[in-house]
Parts: sequence; structure tokens; C-alpha cells
Amino acid sequence: MRFACFCASCVFFKDSLAHQREQNVSVSPRPSAGPLPRTPAAASGSIGDPQKTLLGCFPLLCLQIDTLETACVQYIRHKLRNLQERMANMKKNLVLEKLNRGERVLGTFFHSGSALVMDAIGLSGMDYVIIDKEHSPIGVETAADMIRAAEAKDLTPFVRIKEISRSSVLKLLDLGAKGLIVPAVNGVEDVKKLIEYSKYPPTGNRGMAMGRGSDFGLGTLPLPEHWEQHNRETLMIPMCETVGFLEHVEEIAAMDGVDGVFIGPCDLSVALDKPGSFDDPEVNAAFRRVIDACKAAGKFCLIYAPDAALAKRFVDMGCSGCASAIDVNLILSAYLKLTKEIKAAFE
Repeated sequence: MRFACFCASCVFFKDSLAHQREQNVSVSPRPSAGPLPRTPAAASGSIGDPQKTLLGCFPLLCLQIDTLETACVQYIRHKLRNLQERMANMKKNLVLEKLNRGERVLGTFFHSGSALVMDAIGLSGMDYVIIDKEHSPIGVETAADMIRAAEAKDLTPFVRIKEISRSSVLKLLDLGAKGLIVPAVNGVEDVKKLIEYSKYPPTGNRGMAMGRGSDFGLGTLPLPEHWEQHNRETLMIPMCETVGFLEHVEEIAAMDGVDGVFIGPCDLSVALDKPGSFDDPEVNAAFRRVIDACKAAGKFCLIYAPDAALAKRFVDMGCSGCASAIDVNLILSAYLKLTKEIKAAFE
């Protein structure tokens, strides 16, 4: 702030000098070197005419201003280069980097809409969070705030959208979601629509809007590079939770624009008329079919796992990771346990 004020003062003095010249005030030429000339008033120890004294200081001051201006320009250019480099390297999708290294990733569903809860999840060591717009009251503006809160803790923000529509897809990607989890996908045609809405050309036909996810257009790369970067770093992840999806899972997993598949085990078991029967051979065969299709296509497969035992089983089957729990349900469970233990101690 002080630096900015000093620069502004220098500009003011230089403008004042130009004004004096316009008024035909005689000003000594700028010296090439040497100390500031002493005026008679200065030599006698008296202040003299303040205006003349100020004008007597202008030659050296102008030299200093020119030097300062050069330094300011160099500083601004340096900062702009840094900004361009930062924009050229848009914040990476940390979950994607881990998956590419062969690491397992863990996430959770988020319903509360509380930035404080998001902070706590970020501190827990989770890799990603799924902001759930399908089963929670979270709206678009709250989702935007939660994406920012997740990013502040290096927690990769995914969003489960509520429907397959252009608006649902575009708004969340424009706000900076690093991936979309899409429910109620019934087959290939649904997936084609999702690819069209979520991926830039040549893969899809996503609409252009320099929103928050693109830093509002600041330092944007040339369009082909911008498109390639966003297509790579933002993930389209349809959910396999219907018979229609399962019957075409090999084709869907192989589609360009599908980055991975998320298995919804509860809804898929219901669709197979085996609700919640995760030990049933038919249900497990369905899980394996999805996992194998993803492996064959070189894509990752995630799944919901309510506990550690199921998480281990699913990872052993070949899943790249899982999501577990819902924030508000976990808070309730913790308080139920705490209440039971403390009240028991009262007796």
C-alpha cells in the first residue's frame, strides 16, 4: 500500500512539472549527475519562496521518477508473467493425479452446506468430497461456496448433480467443480448427452463461459489449449445404478469423454431385485462386470462403501477407491455414541 501511494505521489509530481512547463515556468534542465543545485535561499539558510524551492527540486526528482517508473513496469511485467504461468497451469485435479499414480482415493458425501464442516473434512485427510445436489437441499450458490471451501483445504470438489440437463452440468463446471457424479443414467444415450454438455470440442460441445472455474477469463490460454486442459482436469463420472447402464457398461466405459464410473451399490442392488444384498452372487457379479469394463477401457471405478470391511472388499475387487458416509449422518452417529456413553456415566 505504501509503495502504491509513493508511486501515485511521483506521478502527481511529474504531472505538476508538466503543468508548470505549460504555464511557461522556467525550469532548469535535468542534470546528468551530481548533487541537487543549492538555491540562494538554501545557501543563506532561509526557506525562501516554497514554489521556487519545489521547482528547484524537480530536476533530480524527475530522474528518480523515471527510474521508479522503469522499476514499476518491470515489476508489473514480472507479476503478469507469474499470473500467466499460474493460469497456464490451472490448479490440478489432485484426485486425478493420485489415480494416475495408482493410488487409492477416499471421499465422502456432503449434505450440510456448512463451510465449517467442509473445513473439518479437509483436515481429516479425505481426498475428495461429493457435494450432493441430488439428495440434499444444497443449491447452486451454496455449492459454489462449498467448492471454494473444499479447495482451500486441498480437498478435490466433486458435485453430484440432480439431473441430466445442460444447465445442471454447465453451472457446476463453470463454478469450478473438478468432477460431476451423475445419477439415474439409463443407457448410452444419456451418456452421450452428458459428454456433449460437459466436454469442450472435439470431444463434446460444452458452452463457453469464463466463470469462476476459469478465473473469469483472466490469463486464459488459446481456446484449443483451454479446451484440452479443462477436458483433462474436469471429470465426467456417470453412476452405474440401473439395469440399463449395467447392460451397456462396456460400451459406456469405453466412450471418449467418460473418465470413470461410480457404482451406486444400493440402487443397483434394488434394480436387480436384491436390495442391500451385497453378498448376493448376482449383485457381486454386477459389481465385477462394471469394474472389469472400466479396467478394459483404462478408466477408474469408484464405489460407495458404508464401512471399512466393504471398502476393502471393493478395493480387492479392483475399485480405485470409494466414498464413505454422509457428513450429517456421521455427525449424528458421533453424537448418539457420545450421548449414550456420557449419560451411562451419569447413572
